[in-house]
Amino acid sequence: MRNRIIIVDDDPINNHMSSYFISQTLTETDIISFELPIEALEFLNDASIMKDESYMNVILLDINMPAISGWDVLDEFEKMTPHIHEHFKIFLVSSSIDPKDRERSDANIFVKELLSKPLTDSVIRKLFTA
Repeated sequence: MRNRIIIVDDDPINNHMSSYFISQTLTETDIISFELPIEALEFLNDASIMKDESYMNVILLDINMPAISGWDVLDEFEKMTPHIHEHFKIFLVSSSIDPKDRERSDANIFVKELLSKPLTDSVIRKLFTA
């Protein structure tokens, strides 16, 4: 099975840095990044990506984005079919230390974990084992 990481963050510098660190740590991983959450949702809704089931997909989803937040993306993800749900593991990523974010992420059935920015090698290595 191949690994794919989908980064959804409105900050292009963070996307570039995260992509670089991930590619250095997980060399056999495909990386796709979106600065606009709506484009990420369109990608997730694209039935053609489900045809290739050889991928394990991890989403690194920023919480605080303008217009459409990470929470809004999760609300839209929840409306998608269960077949889509089973192909993605979602990790929220934030520089926030707000305990309400932790509580809310713990309560969401689609969120594996809330990760702090910036990502470290050890965190990157465990994305596909969590």
